[in-house]
Amino acid sequence: MSYGTIEQVRAIHGPLAYKINAAKPDRINKEYGQWRREVKDAQTAVEGTWIARPGTAETERKGDDIVFYFVHGGGFVCDTGGPAQTFFLELVKYMNEVKGVKFSVFQVQYVLAPEHPFPAAPFEALEGYRYLLKLGIEPSRICISGDSAGGNAAISALMMRSRPYIDAEKGLNIGEHMEDVPKPGSSILISPYLGFTRDSPSRVENEKYDFVDAHCLIAASLAYVGHPVSPHSSALSFLFTSRKTKLSAFLSSSPYDKSTRAILANPYVDPSMVPETDLDWIKDAMPERVMVLWGEKECLRDDIERWIGMAESAGVKVIGLKKPGAAHDWCLYDWVLPNAHIVFPDGPFNDPYWAIKNMANFLVEGMNGKKADVDTKL
Repeated sequence: MSYGTIEQVRAIHGPLAYKINAAKPDRINKEYGQWRREVKDAQTAVEGTWIARPGTAETERKGDDIVFYFVHGGGFVCDTGGPAQTFFLELVKYMNEVKGVKFSVFQVQYVLAPEHPFPAAPFEALEGYRYLLKLGIEPSRICISGDSAGGNAAISALMMRSRPYIDAEKGLNIGEHMEDVPKPGSSILISPYLGFTRDSPSRVENEKYDFVDAHCLIAASLAYVGHPVSPHSSALSFLFTSRKTKLSAFLSSSPYDKSTRAILANPYVDPSMVPETDLDWIKDAMPERVMVLWGEKECLRDDIERWIGMAESAGVKVIGLKKPGAAHDWCLYDWVLPNAHIVFPDGPFNDPYWAIKNMANFLVEGMNGKKADVDTKL
């Protein structure tokens, strides 16, 4: 997305990616491809994909031990959930067959920016949570998750559940009457996109290692708030300037006025902007148990670690799984690109199942009320 248009990105990531992934003649598709089922709930209009045991009705999901509720990434402008299908098929298999847990995944579909800017993504993520509750699934059995932009939307949705987002001018009150609805039992965030307006050192240091760079990030954030970079905008010059161009300097230039910069710094838009004097908001919003996965060599490293520090200061128990030498969304793309899971130096993290095993331990041991046995040793 750094140099392509939104249309070009959507041509790669979208319905076609789901079809291509489903058609791959690999082992996991042959064994578990039939576990996928697309749904649209007539009552709530929520759309998504279930990955669950075949032959079970959607309404029987309330009998599952854990429902993994996933909000896909894609910079808010496209759906990168297609490539993630292999990872989730492997996770479902591991949980059901190895851990002996009735486990399913629900991937929600949400409308995309810039046609549907903020707060559309977190609103629909919150509606997806309502949908699961409507099915009779206990909140304590739900793990809310998301990668990249989806991680941002998941956190934002939880914040709206805790404190409704109100826009009187547009007549919005998102999260109304949900303050008393229990939050999910746990959360697993994968390389969440945070720090929209920060000049974090990792954005420059890790650009040569990561496929998501500063150019991509600013284009995504501007599209998210309804100010996409167009081919005719002077702002396009940012996409071709030095990698060391300061984001703050760019945002201070025309055509981005104070109102644009203000919405980018809104905590509902960028959850890492919660004031340090109001960390109780994070504690009220987030589940008691949170796991975060990110890469040592991703551009968002510093912003992710900053948010983890904020959450821990708020009293949230966060288990971090940072993979050495890894880039953005490593746990998903390790299953897409051959040998992508191998990094240096050698270690247990070079096992392609490293993320799955640790996520499974976190989920199962949380379900049993035990301390998660997560291998964070390097």
